Amino acid sequence: MRDCYDTCSIISEIKNGKLFVRGNPKHPITQGFLCPKGALLPKWLHSEEGLKTSLIREGERGAGKFREASWEEAISMVAAKIKETIENYGSESILVYNYAGDRGVVNFYFPMRLFHYLNASFLDYGICDRAGQEALKDVYGTAVGLDPEELKNQKLIVYWGLNAFWTNLHGFMFARKHGLNIWTVDVVRTETAKRSDKFFQIRPNTDVLFALGIARVIIENELYDTDFVKENAYGFDEFRDYVRKVDLNFVSEETGVGEKQIEEFAFEYAEKRGVIHIGYGFQRSLAGGEAVRAISLLPALVGHKFGFIYDMKTIDKSYAEGAFLRTKPIKRIPQMKLAEYIERGEIRFLYIYNSNPLASLPNQNRLRRALKDGDVFIVVHDIFLTDTALFADVVLPANTFFERLDIADSYYHRYVAVNEPVASLHGKSNREVTVMLAKALEIDNPYLYETEEEIIRKILQQNGLSWEELRNNGFLKISEKPREYPTP
Repeated sequence: MRDCYDTCSIISEIKNGKLFVRGNPKHPITQGFLCPKGALLPKWLHSEEGLKTSLIREGERGAGKFREASWEEAISMVAAKIKETIENYGSESILVYNYAGDRGVVNFYFPMRLFHYLNASFLDYGICDRAGQEALKDVYGTAVGLDPEELKNQKLIVYWGLNAFWTNLHGFMFARKHGLNIWTVDVVRTETAKRSDKFFQIRPNTDVLFALGIARVIIENELYDTDFVKENAYGFDEFRDYVRKVDLNFVSEETGVGEKQIEEFAFEYAEKRGVIHIGYGFQRSLAGGEAVRAISLLPALVGHKFGFIYDMKTIDKSYAEGAFLRTKPIKRIPQMKLAEYIERGEIRFLYIYNSNPLASLPNQNRLRRALKDGDVFIVVHDIFLTDTALFADVVLPANTFFERLDIADSYYHRYVAVNEPVASLHGKSNREVTVMLAKALEIDNPYLYETEEEIIRKILQQNGLSWEELRNNGFLKISEKPREYPTP
């Protein structure tokens, strides 16, 4: 399991104390092979740099000076600090900071149960694909587009701002296997661009203009699907009048793509009703949401009902999170403003897992100063002594997905897979640590002590799925329900 598009089905074995992995040949997306990162997972599991014991800070924050501690001492210290923080500053001054980690459902959600029970603050996630999500919801009412297995029935895929050969290798190979024309729109000649049938190299921050230029050609030459637009599109007349004002020569000069190339893109794209796989990188910019919005209009123009790929939602996982344990309204803190909230003294206890904000958040200097100088107690639960762990008061060693039972879904395809443990090394899972903290806090609530299997069974049951079938097959495809546009 990895936090990536493909979320491969991996067959793992321990032989003579060493891990061996290979791609599951039965999985339609994994197709029996792993990407280079997946192939290196054994090295990751057996790394000597993995944490083997709990650590308590002794020196200055960030200096990396710790002493070893037992699990009992470390958990007792964390629990005592939680109690002290709630008593002195209130439960909202506790923030749980997390992200997708390895996409394990229990591993991601279960710790949230404890912090919901404590009425702690949570993140308002925004670091990854939020701008594009909101833009697509404006246009389609959802960010969930085409099932990628439907690519076998398509003629063209456009990778827009996405280096699929590196980040979505199985999707790229699937498209190639089924004979699709592959185009790339990007600001640099990526490995995907080198392997594409056509490459349109635009200048940075000109995605909106390029998309509008294509839309103008499609509308001006009546290449759009008139029946589809009439039945499904709201505001088409206004949009048509708007793009008529877009000067193709200006688009060409700004984007660096010739007028003839823009016209060729529009004509062939309309003819083949291409699917656009929209990347995440360029939407992490000031006009990123507008870029995704403009690009996403193109499939609608050519009558492709959900002719884009961006996100995927398959099962309801809310039971694992346990928000029903709260007794107060939730306070959400914008992910990008972590430093600001620490500086203002609104966060006094910070619990971090499945994430390394000192390697992923912007404005690193400010965040480092805030963590170093702020009056905040920091706990990090991780596999390695990460950039963020160096600033922690307590570091707890985590285990890997090779060591625990879980299920994983994907934000690309419609499969849910079971993850079976094959090893047991030094760390503890997020669920195990949560249970230890609940006991240390003397909380008597059954939802904080459920096993992985109990949680998985409940989630699957609520989604009309069978635990026995999933465990026997290793993965299940979640059927797509008929859907329309939940927009005005």
